[in-house]
Amino acid sequence: MGYYELFYPGKQPEIQSIIFFILVILYELLLYFYYRSSWFTILCYLVVGLFLTKKIGKGGVCRKHSNRDLTGKTILITGANSGLGKATAEILANFNGKIIFACRNKGRGEEALEDVYKKLKKRNSNYKKENLELRILNLGSLKDVKKFVDEWKEDGDRSIDILINNAGCLGLPYSETVDEIESTFAINHMGPFLLTLLLLKNINRVNGRIVNLSSIAHSWVHNVEKVDWKKLWNECKFTTKSFDPSLAYGISKLANVYFTRHLHKLLFEYKLKYKNESGATTYVVHPGVVVTNIARNIIKNDTLRPYLQSPALLFMKTPSEGSQTTIYCATHPDALSGNYYADCKIHPISDEAQNDEQAERLFSSSMSLCSDYLQIDSFDELLE
Repeated sequence: MGYYELFYPGKQPEIQSIIFFILVILYELLLYFYYRSSWFTILCYLVVGLFLTKKIGKGGVCRKHSNRDLTGKTILITGANSGLGKATAEILANFNGKIIFACRNKGRGEEALEDVYKKLKKRNSNYKKENLELRILNLGSLKDVKKFVDEWKEDGDRSIDILINNAGCLGLPYSETVDEIESTFAINHMGPFLLTLLLLKNINRVNGRIVNLSSIAHSWVHNVEKVDWKKLWNECKFTTKSFDPSLAYGISKLANVYFTRHLHKLLFEYKLKYKNESGATTYVVHPGVVVTNIARNIIKNDTLRPYLQSPALLFMKTPSEGSQTTIYCATHPDALSGNYYADCKIHPISDEAQNDEQAERLFSSSMSLCSDYLQIDSFDELLE
């Protein structure tokens, strides 16, 4: 049980830390105006209060992964050049796994890989750089995703023990990708969807894990039956006439939940059909409210952004703290496939997210959009 569970069970740790901080301030005022306490006493209580505020906001920690040995395992992480992806790569690299940095920008990817290597080398002088590998991946183009997988198969068609679909975007203004798909939906769902299915055989044959990063933002979407997955925001059918980046983000995160749950169902049915006791497993994760550069499209001023984000660290998670649930789902033996996790434990999802009919409809529409790249007649062909 974490600090946040002791204080206010059932609520997000970030929200609980804000509530707790407000109580700390109120108590400080009480000490000053009512009890007339000394400045030293007030300061001591403030320091303790700030410490506990941060502890509460930190959320769940995957404490049981410290002895995990990933030697010989291949872990592919999208968006590993910064934020959550980079923090996840660094933690998993400590367990001797082969980390694939799948990044859109080569320069930033090389810089991140080098930074992670230096940190690992400092902790372990015997660490080999060959355990870190950079590959270029643009999730905003289905053609580029197919090219990435083709190159992977040409370079040895290695099995993938853990696929972490971490890369994502938030706050983009309306635009369409080269595939004529709304950009937020394309990057957050369609790209990872195609990547996962094209690599599914590589994952399934080693009983690998698929970890999709979603968000509590999936609960922002209501009346999901109005979402035309085939149009994918090319026509807005919601209450506002103008494009809403927050709602677009929420829809893409709901799609992550749908995809994870439905893929779990299909994999389970495949196991029953062919009487297999093992195979790939799927997990969907809410990392929490994390201070990363994903907010760059909301706070566009590069000079101002650090000053606004720094105070938020008191209530929000660092990338390392936010990666804990991803690490849990990627490595922990008790993680259960098909579930939504937050703070290293199963967390309830919105009523809309439990709509299996909509999940199947999304999956079918996504398959249709990717048909030119998948070239299959049935799901089973992805595993054969």
